Amino acid sequence: MGKLILLTSSFPVGRPGTEAAGSFVADLASALSVYVNVNVVAPGRSNGTEVLSSTLTVHRFSVPFLPLSLLRPYDPCHWSPIVRTIHLGLKALENLCRRNDVDHVLALWVLPSGWWAREMRKRFDVPYSVWALGSDIWVLSRLPLVRHILTRTIRDSRHCFADGLLLKDDVVRISGCSCEFLASVRELPVSGEKTVSTGPPYRLAFLGRWHRNKGIDLLLESLGNLADRTWARIEEVKICGGGSLEAQVRLGCEAIPSRLAVIWTSVRPRTCSSGPIIC
Repeated sequence: MGKLILLTSSFPVGRPGTEAAGSFVADLASALSVYVNVNVVAPGRSNGTEVLSSTLTVHRFSVPFLPLSLLRPYDPCHWSPIVRTIHLGLKALENLCRRNDVDHVLALWVLPSGWWAREMRKRFDVPYSVWALGSDIWVLSRLPLVRHILTRTIRDSRHCFADGLLLKDDVVRISGCSCEFLASVRELPVSGEKTVSTGPPYRLAFLGRWHRNKGIDLLLESLGNLADRTWARIEEVKICGGGSLEAQVRLGCEAIPSRLAVIWTSVRPRTCSSGPIIC
């Protein structure tokens, strides 16, 4: 069985949603571990190793700031934790590569994970692939020096993926390399066959990270502005996920007219008996 390092800047830990873009990475690691031995390397509040199965182990390295997605390279206040994080991540990955025979590194995302993997290719001749995220291409590429590092990281990778069709095209445009679309997905339990509404009243759902980049705040604002004739065509709205806007999501659901059943849920549901249905 081959040996894969899954290198990521965000991996589920603690309360659902706090891992930012990495909500699905645990499912990905579990699925890959059926075929190869997977060692996940990810930042955490402290150093540690957790053996999840005979083929899946998570290695945490302590960083000064989480989630890493909120670090801003154009903010001088963030320069120190960024430099510290880059050093710690590189050291953690190097230690693991020295102790183990590694067949491949899959880096989520291009920066900083892909750069760490590129350094391992130069030091240990370990091939790597990168999976691009929107913040890689649409934010970090605006910085000239960072754009150069990002481009070199993509070009030196064995395979490049992106989790959006438009993003894939932008990766090709920036790097000049081929890129394949690879969707991020979650493993969700389904109990029984579900019926789908083909006409009103409709049952609507939002599933995603509760972050301003994902538009949950705009969705709640829009729901609050719907006319009565529109509400008459809606049976329920489910808002599912987790993240930094949890308090705003709760307030937004409570502000929805009581005639509508709004179902608010995180990964671990809970119930209450008054107001909108908050699960």
